[in-house]
Amino acid sequence: MRVTNARLATAELAPDVGMAWLALAAIAVHDGDRETFRKFRRDVLTRFSDTPFLGPAAIAAILCTVLPAAPNELSAGLRLAERVAADGPGPGFAVQGYAPVALILGEYRRGNYTQALKQATEFLKKPAIKLEVAAPWAMLTVAMSQHQLHQPAEANITLTQARKWMALEDHPLPLRWYII
Repeated sequence: MRVTNARLATAELAPDVGMAWLALAAIAVHDGDRETFRKFRRDVLTRFSDTPFLGPAAIAAILCTVLPAAPNELSAGLRLAERVAADGPGPGFAVQGYAPVALILGEYRRGNYTQALKQATEFLKKPAIKLEVAAPWAMLTVAMSQHQLHQPAEANITLTQARKWMALEDHPLPLRWYII
């Protein structure tokens, strides 16, 4: 109920602010309301699929990959992620940094575990990775892919590393997992 009320207020006050939609989707997931989350995902795709602005496009891509999506929604989200990743993150738009990880997670969602593992491993090798807020998402996707590929020992090690990374309080970019 609180998501429905917040959605109505957001739609009236700031319909084109992507971060508001992302926060509302996170509340729906937290509340266990997957149907409202799916509605947000459809609404965000409708609203932001043709936007020239990369931030809202990145948010739409994130919402299409964080939870399983219908094949057409996943494909639409991955097209947006490809566009955002090609342009790269711009100043002041940290959410755009999630586009490469949305592409990695998209491979996982498609059942391409080996490809997801390969892409995530490459992403995590980047020299500036410690500054990437999205890096723990890539690590979690590595762990999930390793699990799916029947590599339980490796998956447990990677999951432990990701948990340590998420727990860092002195990270240069404080991680706020509750808004993602």
